[in-house]
Amino acid sequence: MSKYLRKQTPVEAEQLQEQKTIKTRQGHLSVKPGEWIVNDNTEISVFSDANFKAMFYPVTEPVAVPAAPVITVSVPVAPEPVVTVTPEPEPVAVVATAWAAPAAEAEAAPKKRTK
Repeated sequence: MSKYLRKQTPVEAEQLQEQKTIKTRQGHLSVKPGEWIVNDNTEISVFSDANFKAMFYPVTEPVAVPAAPVITVSVPVAPEPVVTVTPEPEPVAVVATAWAAPAAEAEAAPKKRTK
């Protein structure tokens, strides 16, 4: 089979000179003289001469199938969190003292009557 292209997809194709029955995944196909058998590596199809010439063109040089594009994704990375450790305050000694009312409060307090 010779190489042909259909929409930039290389296929193998052969134009038959005599009637032939071919086996496909769907069953058997009867191909008439002048029709084309096309194999695109996934299935075998049959085209009339007019349809084949309208859809395919011959490959005159080796066909390079383009590679898939390489997609590079840049993900910003958050900076490491800054952890600041503050020292614990030093313990403070608490001294308990007796509470004494200030002088102003002592004057405002009710006085005992003396007779």
